[in-house]
Amino acid sequence: MAEQCGLDRHRLTNDSVRKRMALKLRDENVAPTDIMHFTGHTNIQSVLNY
Repeated sequence: MAEQCGLDRHRLTNDSVRKRMALKLRDENVAPTDIMHFTGHTNIQSVLNY
């Protein structure tokens, strides 16, 4: 899938995708508790660290 999108699959990790998604959601003013729902975090501080 990564190669089909023109991404380097060797640099793409689950954590990097999760972090990027969390940052994009934060930039769109999505509530941290909602971000936790999508990322699977159980500690709000983990989301706030992004």
